[in-house]
Amino acid sequence: MAVKAAEREGRRATMSVRLSEEGRSRLERAASMNGRSLAQEVELRLERSFDQDDLYVALVGETSHARPLVQCIATTIRWIEGTTGKPFTSDWQTLVYVRRAVSRVCEFVLGTDYSEAEYLSQFAQTEDEQRIYREMTEQFAYNALRKHGWALPMAPGGKESDMSRRLPADPMDKDIE
Repeated sequence: MAVKAAEREGRRATMSVRLSEEGRSRLERAASMNGRSLAQEVELRLERSFDQDDLYVALVGETSHARPLVQCIATTIRWIEGTTGKPFTSDWQTLVYVRRAVSRVCEFVLGTDYSEAEYLSQFAQTEDEQRIYREMTEQFAYNALRKHGWALPMAPGGKESDMSRRLPADPMDKDIE
């Protein structure tokens, strides 16, 4: 089949789209503010939506069940930091708000059916199984934090934050890839 000249030359394809008046107005304002044509603004925003999809896949893998949790946590953090005006990584009070709110999001999404003690009594009955459970969860948390370069803020009075106090220097001396 013959290749069209427009495809050979890298030209843009034409596409008709129906938008609400509000949506079109928003796009026109954004295009004007960014010094782009309306078509360029639409194309850029579509490309960014694919980039965002790619980012989520890179963060949580191909599984779609993790995406809503990641989105809720990110939104929660963004709202709290917007309210306090400070990042949770450098402000103790913001960290406390984020910790509690993210815990609530996780409880809602993942459920609170089992406390750790209930879980251990059901699925990790021996002391060895309980030790393995604790070591593995600490290792997952520690390695994820270390992989992403986290250094949590100091608590008031110079004490380390809650999470950094809980994590040993290196729980198993192994990395998880």
